[in-house]
Amino acid sequence: MKRKDLAVALGISPSLVSRFAGRGMPTHDIELARRWRERHLDPARRKEHRAMMPPSIDTLVARAERAAALALAALGGPAWASAAEDCRAALRAVPASARPAVRLPAALLDVLCSEVIAAVERGRTDADRQRDTEVLVDDSEAEGAGDFWYAVAAGELRLAPEVDQ
Repeated sequence: MKRKDLAVALGISPSLVSRFAGRGMPTHDIELARRWRERHLDPARRKEHRAMMPPSIDTLVARAERAAALALAALGGPAWASAAEDCRAALRAVPASARPAVRLPAALLDVLCSEVIAAVERGRTDADRQRDTEVLVDDSEAEGAGDFWYAVAAGELRLAPEVDQ
């Protein structure tokens, strides 16, 4: 059997067949080659198992930023609802520890958080607004606020439905 035919049968490149043959993989029989691979290769490094591995944090952050850019481009158009939900799903997929790395456009953040922003504004007085311009927050408080607004944008925090009384 030719090595290129074995490569096709195994779903790998001919150069990998040569490399594995040098490490002892049989090249005269497909089934023997498959069994050798199962016994000698790390399952996570085999092509058929790569899809089962979770994406890296960098990949999740990049997906979230791409989804945010697409949602921003769709803003106000017929694809907005779908793009917004895709964006929220991508944001939710990012682990909490990596969320500060996600760069979200302020305009998109405002729209994704608009219902909660409006509810907060309805409950504020002029005195509250004046005090906001005078209050400084430390890094920990700013980080907590960032975590809160990220969760709102991701759809993890929502307003409770109003109950008629």
